[in-house]
Amino acid sequence: MKSVGMDLDKRKAEILIAVVKHYIKTAEPVSSQTIVAEYGFNLCSATVRHGLAALESMGYLTHPHTSAGRVPTDKGYRFFVNSIKELGSSMMNRVNHLRTLYQRRDVEIEKLLKDTADLLASVTRHVALIMAPSIQTSTFKHLELLPIGEKLAMMVLITDTGRILKKVFQYPSAFNSLDLQRVAGLFNARFSGMEVEKIEGADIALSSPDLLLRPLVNQVKGILAQETTGFEEERVFLSGTSFMLQQPEFYDMGEVQSILDILEREYFLLNLLRDKLSGN
Repeated sequence: MKSVGMDLDKRKAEILIAVVKHYIKTAEPVSSQTIVAEYGFNLCSATVRHGLAALESMGYLTHPHTSAGRVPTDKGYRFFVNSIKELGSSMMNRVNHLRTLYQRRDVEIEKLLKDTADLLASVTRHVALIMAPSIQTSTFKHLELLPIGEKLAMMVLITDTGRILKKVFQYPSAFNSLDLQRVAGLFNARFSGMEVEKIEGADIALSSPDLLLRPLVNQVKGILAQETTGFEEERVFLSGTSFMLQQPEFYDMGEVQSILDILEREYFLLNLLRDKLSGN
């Protein structure tokens, strides 16, 4: 498959970049006269008009029926983004910092997603939305049962997507810290690689030395099921709402308020993102 932009010569690429820049700035369709007047091309309007028509036929531009000007398509925006060679040094430092965090295993996914949303908003100067992966549809990776007090333990579940679930619970007095380790080992051996939502319906076969652990096994399974079930564990990370005020589409404060009202409704955003991801 040919990469986006490989079919463009230098002139068409320059015209396309000018159209995208002007449309981002004004939110208005861009005409050939505007390109010639504001971007200093040593070309006549007819030549630019021919270039715009070619870019439209190639799928980089389109135009509203009510206007003679052109606007970028998704393909046009992709070319524009790919044409940006460098980020500022401070922004590049943030990018490199995020790359380092993504390679580590001791950073919770929630922090990574929040930092990523902040970075995307800073780079694009637009609102950034990121939906955290669901724990239920994530895959069981590792479980720890850590004694933290008199018959108190902390359950720590780590999934393949980096989600970490922590829960403090009180376990029966008949068991000790060694029993916690044995139960954690049983869970890791039985459920490694399984989707978390399927654990509740799966059984753990216990050999005769471990039969007495059944009450503790059932308790931990019940905690897992309770803590990973429910809509509230899914989250949307939002950043950059203030950048809307800088966009020409939102000079009308009434429109800004209506968008902000939607962005504050996390349940609505989750459903919207799910529909988009499922192709509806």
